[in-house]
Amino acid sequence: MGLTVVVTGATRGLGKALARAFVARGDRVVLVARSQHALAQVAAELRAIAPRGGDAGQIATVRCDVSSPGEVSRLAAEVRARFGRVDMWLNNAAYNPGNKPLLECTAAELEGVAGTNLLGAMLCTKTAVEVIRDQEGAGGHIFNFTGRGGDGTSSPGTAAYGATKAGMMQFKRSLVAELDAEGLSERVGLHTISPGMVLTDLLLRDTTPAMRQAFNVICEQPETVAEALVPRMRATRGTGKHLAFLTGPRIARAVLGAWARRGRWFDEEGQRVYRNEAERLKQWERTSARKLRRAASGDWRPRGLDAAADALPVSAWAWLYGTSAAACFVALQYDGAPPLTTASLIHSLSQMIDQLGPA
Repeated sequence: MGLTVVVTGATRGLGKALARAFVARGDRVVLVARSQHALAQVAAELRAIAPRGGDAGQIATVRCDVSSPGEVSRLAAEVRARFGRVDMWLNNAAYNPGNKPLLECTAAELEGVAGTNLLGAMLCTKTAVEVIRDQEGAGGHIFNFTGRGGDGTSSPGTAAYGATKAGMMQFKRSLVAELDAEGLSERVGLHTISPGMVLTDLLLRDTTPAMRQAFNVICEQPETVAEALVPRMRATRGTGKHLAFLTGPRIARAVLGAWARRGRWFDEEGQRVYRNEAERLKQWERTSARKLRRAASGDWRPRGLDAAADALPVSAWAWLYGTSAAACFVALQYDGAPPLTTASLIHSLSQMIDQLGPA
């Protein structure tokens, strides 16, 4: 029996990828967003991949502005009427006006950030708790998403956005205590998720070519992140958990393999190379097939380690040295050093790329 999952901000980026991953596993998904047209498009895509032959009852759409109390109440009523329960509620909807100082943000932009990221998450969490508390059978879990600044570190250029994401951690800790006092901690699980650096429009807005080249090393497509997180979310038990995609070991692996990741998503000018992971893998398959054909005909042979080492330019060895230093920096966080932050890592990688020049 599949789960019933509510996903806000479900028509693009990570929200869409998460919804797809749940549907692929046979779960019933409620897609939530502001655009009815976008909801209809995504629902059609997901019904085409639904395991039960595109059963329309498996996917529902609800147009909702999460910052509106009335619309969130209507969302809950529609979920109850359609499925009768909620197993997981994902507060993924987010808004960021771009990478710019607070003094350049308009009042409307600040209202949008606070309304969607903070008020919206609070309204949806309160409503989800009420639905899960009152439903028959087993309880359910609520996941709020953090982001840049969510760990309490500074996030220049996204001060308002970072403040809302940092608030999610305090909100979780406080509400977990409140639910425990109400005797609901075994029925309602409240958790946070840090999806890391996901290649979405929200992340790429107002970024420089150097930053985008750094994204080649540490960022992943929404589909990749969703496929890693969804099994962990489905296996979550208890309450107060924090799930992170960009963990220390994952960062270390990415940085140690940084040379191979150059140009993975963006070229030297910061232009997009591949639109998604599937496109990149198809190109890799085509390139590998060509090499195999040439090897079979005797036109191409892999070079040995010595030949490969001789072929590496000085800039390549500088890059390898730099990635080793970065890996050591990652390791130091386990030895009482200040914690590694995504912002500091991107800054370091951007500086290294500027010094090395084109690959």
